[in-house]
Amino acid sequence: MSQHDPLSQWEQAYLNIYQPASVGRLIKGTIHNLNGVIQAFSMQTELFDMMFKKSEKLLSQAQDQAGSPAAKEQIEETRQLTGTIYPLYQYIVAPKVSGRVTRINKRIGDWVKHGEVIAKIDDGEYQQMVLESDASLRISYANMAETESERQFLLRGSGKL
Repeated sequence: MSQHDPLSQWEQAYLNIYQPASVGRLIKGTIHNLNGVIQAFSMQTELFDMMFKKSEKLLSQAQDQAGSPAAKEQIEETRQLTGTIYPLYQYIVAPKVSGRVTRINKRIGDWVKHGEVIAKIDDGEYQQMVLESDASLRISYANMAETESERQFLLRGSGKL
C-alpha cells in the first residue's frame, strides 16, 4: 500500500491519535501494579518490625522477672488445624492372589520403585499345592514307567520285540 492509499492514511491517523493514550494507559497500569507491590512489601516490613519489637519486649520482661538474662531462642507457634489432605498420587494395589498379609515392607507415604515388594502374603497354602502337584507329577511318571514296562514285557512275550 502506498502513502496515498485511503486505508493507510486512516491507519496512520488512528495511530497518531490513540497510540500515545494506549501507551500512557499501559505505563500508568504498570506503575499502579508496582505501587501495589511496594505497598505490600512495606506492610510486610512493618509487620516484621512489630513482631521483632514485641519479642524484644517479651524477652526484656522475662529477664526482669527472672532476675538473670534469658537466652535468646526461636519462638515457635503451634496451631491445631482440621482438614483433609489429598495425596499427590494414588494407586490401588490389587494382588493376583488372596491371602493373609504376613509382612509389610512399606509405610503410607513411602516411595515405591517398579517391581519392589510392598507386602508379603502367606504362601503356605500355595506351597502345599505345589508339593501336592509335584507328588502327583511323580506318581504320573511312575505310572507311565510302569505302563511302559508292562508294554515292553507284553511285546517281548509276543515275540514282536
